[in-house]
Amino acid sequence: MKIRKGFLLREVGGEPVVVTVGETEGGFRGMISLNSTGAFIWKCLEQDTTQEEVLEKIIDAYPVDRETAANDLQRILSALRDHHILEEP
Repeated sequence: MKIRKGFLLREVGGEPVVVTVGETEGGFRGMISLNSTGAFIWKCLEQDTTQEEVLEKIIDAYPVDRETAANDLQRILSALRDHHILEEP
């Protein structure tokens, strides 16, 4: 899975936000504000990867237990899927 074309992570006013460029599948338009963890996950998803690989990167980068990290990651991935932002096989 990875981020679909048409979405970019940018910094606006010192905060990470996702913006759309051009036409996107699902017709999503606008911006999505992210916190630093969300931006970290987004960057992981810029390259084709698996959920488990992203989970391992989160655990390596942050002082969080596996269960909490897995739940938070699942919540973020679900939101990205709902807005047709993830490209999956």
